[in-house]
Amino acid sequence: MRNGRLTYMQFKLAHTEVLYLQFEKINHSEVEADKGGGLDDPYKLKLSVFPDSKHPDMFGVLFDIELTHQDSFKIKLHYLAWFDGPKPFLQEDIESPFALINAPAIAFPYLRSFISLLTLNAGCPPAFLPPINFLKMYEEAKSEKQ
Repeated sequence: MRNGRLTYMQFKLAHTEVLYLQFEKINHSEVEADKGGGLDDPYKLKLSVFPDSKHPDMFGVLFDIELTHQDSFKIKLHYLAWFDGPKPFLQEDIESPFALINAPAIAFPYLRSFISLLTLNAGCPPAFLPPINFLKMYEEAKSEKQ
């Protein structure tokens, strides 16, 4: 315990789920003007962390992602990862570096795998999302608030 709170090693990824999925194959005539290949820039990602109102010992990390493979498909996806611990989370836990850096870093490989398998099983070229530096993302968001 640290300052009466739980250490972060006591929290774990409980499960993940897809809340929203829009998958659209692109007609090749729509992309003739842009001859590039692969993912656009490479994708847009929004991240939010929130407590579970029904289970005070859980919090969620929501990935809101949009990606476009220039010559094959577009995906919009809301992917939720639930974390739990042995004690209720306080607001300071939800705003902590663990919840905003470590938890997304733990859950992101599951999202990457889901997208790769989805695109492969849909008969499209598999989308391989590059790793994300969640520490950098956290520091940029923190500096924007100040």
